Amino acid sequence: SLIKSHLKLSGVVCRENGILRVRNPIYREVFNEKWIAQHLPPSWTKKQLARAKRIQFALIALLILVALLTLLVTVLAIKANIQTRIANEQTRLAQDSAKREAEARQEAVLAKNEALRAAQSEAEARHVAEMRRQQAEKAANTATLEGRQAVQAATREKKAHDEAVQSAHREAVARKEANAQFKLAEEALKREEKASALAEDARNEALKQTREADAQRQLAENRANTERLYLEAFDVTRSGHPEKALEKFEKALELYQHSDDPVGKSSLASAHRRIGEIYIQLSTTFGFDEERKEEMRKLALQHFNSARQAYHEANEPLGEALAYELLGGFYASQTTPNPGVPVTKERADDSYIKAAEIYEKYGSYSEAASAYVGAGQIVLNLEDGLKADGYFKKAVETSQLTGDRKLYASTLNSLGEIYYKKYTDVLRLYFHTLSTIFEMPLRKDLSKEQSDKISKVMREAAVYYSEASKVYHDLGDARSEALALRQSAYALYYAGENMNAIAAMQDALTVFRAANITSEIGIALVSLGRLYEEVGDYQKALQAYKDGYPYMLGMDQTGAKQRIEQLSKQVGGLK
Repeated sequence: SLIKSHLKLSGVVCRENGILRVRNPIYREVFNEKWIAQHLPPSWTKKQLARAKRIQFALIALLILVALLTLLVTVLAIKANIQTRIANEQTRLAQDSAKREAEARQEAVLAKNEALRAAQSEAEARHVAEMRRQQAEKAANTATLEGRQAVQAATREKKAHDEAVQSAHREAVARKEANAQFKLAEEALKREEKASALAEDARNEALKQTREADAQRQLAENRANTERLYLEAFDVTRSGHPEKALEKFEKALELYQHSDDPVGKSSLASAHRRIGEIYIQLSTTFGFDEERKEEMRKLALQHFNSARQAYHEANEPLGEALAYELLGGFYASQTTPNPGVPVTKERADDSYIKAAEIYEKYGSYSEAASAYVGAGQIVLNLEDGLKADGYFKKAVETSQLTGDRKLYASTLNSLGEIYYKKYTDVLRLYFHTLSTIFEMPLRKDLSKEQSDKISKVMREAAVYYSEASKVYHDLGDARSEALALRQSAYALYYAGENMNAIAAMQDALTVFRAANITSEIGIALVSLGRLYEEVGDYQKALQAYKDGYPYMLGMDQTGAKQRIEQLSKQVGGLK
């Protein structure tokens, strides 16, 4: 700059290792920082302070924006996970429906073939009966003619006794044969009538089977059309048009209403569930007034209950459990009861537990663990710690039954998070959302009442974090193991167990270093320094800050530098 150039040309300063130094030692001692502060114009100081305040306000606004974006990303991730699980379920339902339609068509073809065979048998029976009837008529005509001839012969040969006797004998024989032929004709007619009756029965049975086949075909067509509407609505949902999807789901719902078979009931339940989820989604978006949003929440509750009932009638316990889980989430999201909707945290607890018990009964242990965690979190917020502990223990037990060690560790870690977040209002800030490690509130900043209130909860959090770190260690997941150990250290610190907190933080630091996770080493070292400060070991705290300083960035590095300077003076004064 021009000023620096003038200073160098005048000989007042000189360059040493890229830094300007005052050339004359006398000037350096006389015109020092104190002299500058005394002779500096007042307006210059005010301008600098105003500028510093503007920068401070800008930084605070930036921190708030980052926190909001983090929350939004978390919510979107949860929704994406739920929609993926529902998409897999609907694909399975569509495949089952197609298979049942093919079986119905095959049965209709078999029924039609059976009807054709019955009609052919009827025609053959009629032909045989007609031939026998003609033979009987011919025999009867012949017998009648012979009888007449016998009468004429008897009249003509009345005088001849022998011929008359013979004629009478022939007449008797002829009559006997005629009677026999008449009996045969009658039997033939009876067989013909019986054959006609059998043929009529066969024709009626064929018509009945044809009507049933037509009904099955119509049912299959309706089901196919409904499934097409359902899949179209699902595609529209994924494309981000919930109101259009809602319209298609409601049309599919109208078709499902007329189905009494288990498959139709299952599809009806899925449609109700989808509609309820869309109403929940719409009730959280902008563009609707509070009255309309409240109406949507009521409709969502109605559809969730209808889905649960339909799943029960279709004998789909896992679907019923999913509906209970959705009801639990709905009740848990309501902070106050709404007019006409009995919403309480206790209802959320009850719904989650029913879902968990069904999941557990049918072997869906991972879903059962998730439901138990949800129930425990609800009752913990109701200050019922004993009941929450029972639910959390059930969550741990069911996650172990899956045989998935990673899920087991994740469940333990989640329980630690729930306990750790329980008193965020007391802690003022949750560590994961801090812009700098130096904003972490120290225990000495808490009142005795606050400290006693969180001690028990933080011990529970520390136990779950510690157990999770052991499982992560067995799985070889070094990063998750170290993060769980670090969180355990924070929880132990707030529980008042400072030395145990330091030991846990040292373990976390060891794992971070062994795995060469440099982005976390600095945070662990500076956190260790903060803990050492709390117990009064300023020498170790200073060393931890110095070791962590090279790993820090931005505001954390500035804070670490300030702490190093302050502690250096403090440690020097103690010596």
